Amino acid sequence: MKKITALLLAALLLLGAVPALAETIDGKTARSIPLQDVGVNAVEEGISPTTGLALAELDVPDDALGLAVTGTYMPMVVQIDNQDGGVNARAPWGLAYADIIYETPLHREGATRLTAVFSDVLPTSVGPIRSARVAHVWIAREWGGGFVHFGRQEYNGSNAEQEMKNVGILRYLNRFDGTDGAKPWNKYFNARANLASPHNQNANVAGLRTLMGLNASGETVEVIPTEHALRFTDEQPTGGDSGVAIGVEWSRQESDSYAYSSTLVYQDGQYYRYMGGVKSDLSTDGLTLHVDKDLGTPITYANVIIQYTDVTWNGNDAPICQMVGSGNADYFIGGVHLQGCWEHEVLEDRTIFYGPDGSEIALQRGKTLIIVADREQEIVYR
Repeated sequence: MKKITALLLAALLLLGAVPALAETIDGKTARSIPLQDVGVNAVEEGISPTTGLALAELDVPDDALGLAVTGTYMPMVVQIDNQDGGVNARAPWGLAYADIIYETPLHREGATRLTAVFSDVLPTSVGPIRSARVAHVWIAREWGGGFVHFGRQEYNGSNAEQEMKNVGILRYLNRFDGTDGAKPWNKYFNARANLASPHNQNANVAGLRTLMGLNASGETVEVIPTEHALRFTDEQPTGGDSGVAIGVEWSRQESDSYAYSSTLVYQDGQYYRYMGGVKSDLSTDGLTLHVDKDLGTPITYANVIIQYTDVTWNGNDAPICQMVGSGNADYFIGGVHLQGCWEHEVLEDRTIFYGPDGSEIALQRGKTLIIVADREQEIVYR
């Protein structure tokens, strides 16, 4: 009897060591969540509206600007290359200073692009800077500050240049395109040595910030960015289920696009992002940690949001991700998974992310990754 009991205990221990099976998120079926009225979130003096962190305690590099330096809120939205998953020779630099990072579809086969919101700290070196699609224009318009990119898609039906004019991102006011040639902002763009074009474009985001509020004639124009304070808490989330690992599939094929698939793992209060695929057990064996090239540190997140929306294609490399509307949203906060939804009624207003009880979701203090996914896309977690 003692021997049988010992064997049963050993078996139970072994089962306990096996990772839980991954769950698949339903991004399509509408969730019956009665939404509460949400107003503007109050911002405490000295606290960041985008990260919830104490501004005086941030690590600010020399010559940087931003809310932590000037006390003035003026977000800068920057297009960042994610070629080959943004690792090794393609690793980004300066991205670790971003408050919020969006990942959006770029190519039908599975490539993605990053759109970074810098507010607390605006570094003097960020890159690689890449081109804009229409959804990136909508993200930039929502934040209402500067928009930094290197080129833009101008296809009929997905013309980012025209969309910038449509939504009021003025060419000589708060749009800084490094391909525009002899413009006042051109001196703040340069190509980094020892990196292959077009993955070598660098932008001095702090320098570009100094041009905000000037038009083509050098006249001062008032720029008032959209109020966009997120809701933060010092309490750990309750309810939900386990959310210690997330698998984001952009392509199931062993191809170049497979490099964009990622696995995020919760450790020491942060989600670490590993590029190169999603394994059935959501392990990170053989995957590559996403790091900042200059700092040599992992780019981590206190919060991960999956924002499901309608994605259509105007050709293989012309995605149209609807950023105004509503849909399911899933949250990974403090190692916990919570279901909710998002709503964005007017482009100039902020997107509101609702939790399972219909109130605005409370995030942990720190940086946030927002993955904009097609409603049909498979994302798993455990």
